[in-house]
Amino acid sequence: MTLLERAKSLDVNLALGLDHALVGLWNPVLSDRPDNQDKVIAVYSIDKIVHRYMEQDGMTYDEAMEFFQYNVVDVFTENHPIFIEE
Repeated sequence: MTLLERAKSLDVNLALGLDHALVGLWNPVLSDRPDNQDKVIAVYSIDKIVHRYMEQDGMTYDEAMEFFQYNVVDVFTENHPIFIEE
């Protein structure tokens, strides 16, 4: 089973169009917060996302980072994925 298939089987909130940048799943163990015990969070690579924008859309690095921040990060209000720099 691929990482993406596993995420879908766990009903993880995924970022639309960023399957190529999915690098992991994280399950926070918060014993004092029972509402989060079964929650699994998608983890994405910022580098992979930004490089895809640069390659496909001809953006500069700064343009791609701005686009990522405004159109990806700022869209999520709750149950948002984690974005990491590799």
